Amino acid sequence: MKPRTKVQFKIVGLSNELPPISKEQKEYAFSKVLHHIGARTKKGITCLDCGEFWQDSTKVKKSKCPHCGQVLDIQITRRKTLSQTKHMVILDVVGDYQVARTIRVQSHKRADGPAKFSAFEIYQHWFSEHEAPHIIARQRNSFFNNDTFTGELEIRSQKIAYDYRNVTDKVYPKYKVQPKYVKLGFKGSLHWVSSYTFFTSLPNNNRAETLLKSKQPELFWSEMTRNTNGAHRFWNSIKIAIRNRYKVTDASMWYDYLELLDRYKKDLRSPKYVCPKNLKKEHDILVSKRRKEIDAMSRQRAREEAERKTNELRKKIDRIGEETLQYMEHKSVFFGLKFSRKNITIKVLEDVKEFLQEGDAHGHCVFVNEYYKKADSLILSAKINGKPVETVEVSLTSFQVVQSRGLNNLATEYNRDIVNLVNSNMNLIKQRFNQIAV
Repeated sequence: MKPRTKVQFKIVGLSNELPPISKEQKEYAFSKVLHHIGARTKKGITCLDCGEFWQDSTKVKKSKCPHCGQVLDIQITRRKTLSQTKHMVILDVVGDYQVARTIRVQSHKRADGPAKFSAFEIYQHWFSEHEAPHIIARQRNSFFNNDTFTGELEIRSQKIAYDYRNVTDKVYPKYKVQPKYVKLGFKGSLHWVSSYTFFTSLPNNNRAETLLKSKQPELFWSEMTRNTNGAHRFWNSIKIAIRNRYKVTDASMWYDYLELLDRYKKDLRSPKYVCPKNLKKEHDILVSKRRKEIDAMSRQRAREEAERKTNELRKKIDRIGEETLQYMEHKSVFFGLKFSRKNITIKVLEDVKEFLQEGDAHGHCVFVNEYYKKADSLILSAKINGKPVETVEVSLTSFQVVQSRGLNNLATEYNRDIVNLVNSNMNLIKQRFNQIAV
């Protein structure tokens, strides 16, 4: 839209004076932001950047392409096509404004030719201590599988600010930031948080500032994207972890682990419990313990049912029905949502019994920790050829995949394809979510 106020005219004028994206910045984006893959077959390796092939019989996981010099992640695959979309942010200071310029970096590889790269600016955020943020952006067009940005960079309304909050994959290393953000803990990374969220939320979030300064990127990301209320609930445990220099590498699993510790009345201020050397092992032990308790409770209920027969059975049915009705009341708008691609099928869980079945199939805590009661989470089941492989949790606040877990709470070989399929259909989830507000 056209600028209307003096401030908007000022912002547009300053934006027009910004230099175009340089060749050096584009080269950095292509080299450091995109994922570089070498496709291994029995005969050798094909670089999916330059398209050249060379013979290699080793089992290395990384290798340098002898033709283009790019360091590649080696994957055993027959794929000859690869499309990627990433986002890089260029930070600058213009007058009294902190400017974040978001660059969309794309590559597309077909057949045996070299990949085609592109990098173009899609929007800018202008932050000031005395004004609301301003957005200069291209028109965003949403489709089922992806979003496109077209037209010229123009001033945009704050009412559609959410449309311009893409996750930041990298910050260009030659940046300028205002001193106040350095004091808040910024050291060259936004830690997978959008620039809008980072620069507007961090100054007003003391917990996030502490997590950033104490080098806890996983907990910082979780707090900034509001995927859980873990930082609020377990802040004393977080301070113990920070004091003991314990780095949390999986925020979702750690918060689940603390919930189980709290259930068993363990000391949540003791480093012995809060800072396990092997988080997954300790987490699985407690999950197994909880499942045994639930199994024991189920057997007890079965004995009571045998004794009390019809009356007790009716009570159990009423109890399960009540939980199911509560779940349906909050999540029924998402029922029937289903995504498919090739042999992968992903659908929303529609019954509390399905949470139990999902937990039994994979041995994780989706039922034990009552995920069906979490208002901010949408749980989906991913299947390969009709067989359950992973359970997916999507945040209904940030509309991002929080976690996707398979057997024994681990990611499977299909994890990337499953997460990509959910992300490519995130607009469908948003559409259903918007129906609630209506």
